[in-house]
Amino acid sequence: MKKLFLFLSMLLALGLACACSSDEENPFVGEWQLQEVRYIDSGKIVYPSDENDGTIWFDHIIFFPNYEYKKYCEDMPMEDFPAMTYSYDHDILTVKLVESGYYSYKYEIYEKGNLLRLIPFVSDMNPGVVPQPVAIRTFKKIK
Repeated sequence: MKKLFLFLSMLLALGLACACSSDEENPFVGEWQLQEVRYIDSGKIVYPSDENDGTIWFDHIIFFPNYEYKKYCEDMPMEDFPAMTYSYDHDILTVKLVESGYYSYKYEIYEKGNLLRLIPFVSDMNPGVVPQPVAIRTFKKIK
């Protein structure tokens, strides 16, 4: 009986170890749909909006367990983008875009892991580049 208890305890421990090392540990894994984009300085909501300023918002992002992700929107299907890579540490998400380098975001995940808020770091701009307003993007997990 003691051996059976020990065996079952080991199975339980192994099961917990597997569960803890699964993709559940990575809070980003899944498909996220853009819910809102709001400028920090003015508080103006620019997505969703009745106004079309010509900006293409990437309204879906899929994070994969192997630390790749894809973004897509109605105008540009997911197939148009190669898989890009991401990493995260503490409250910083870093994404590496094939075409334009690295971007870092402060992230907040709340509502039991179903809402993701990304706040970009404001970096020094190159001289002559017109700075864009900093926008907070809020995504809802759909898968």
